Amino acid sequence: AAREVSGCRVYFDPHHEPESIEVHDDMANLMGYQASDQEHGVLGTISDYLPHPMNPVFIIQSGSKELMVPAVHAFIEHIDSENQSVHFILPEGLTDL
Repeated sequence: AAREVSGCRVYFDPHHEPESIEVHDDMANLMGYQASDQEHGVLGTISDYLPHPMNPVFIIQSGSKELMVPAVHAFIEHIDSENQSVHFILPEGLTDL
């Protein structure tokens, strides 16, 4: 199907496996944790996790404001399970969307 759309040859490594469901379950366990960022401080509480295979997302609720943050390990600096908090390093401008 990709070849028909792109008009190019497409190669897919048959040994490639998508992220396991365990990774998605781990991210879902972060719901209710306080989210903070190195630049902006406390962002709010992780209220939801949307496990889309191509772009999983955390929903962070701060009062009436809702922030969508890609749920990728590259943006997570530290998870503190004892204090139920996640410290993110977010790209500039992401919190302004």
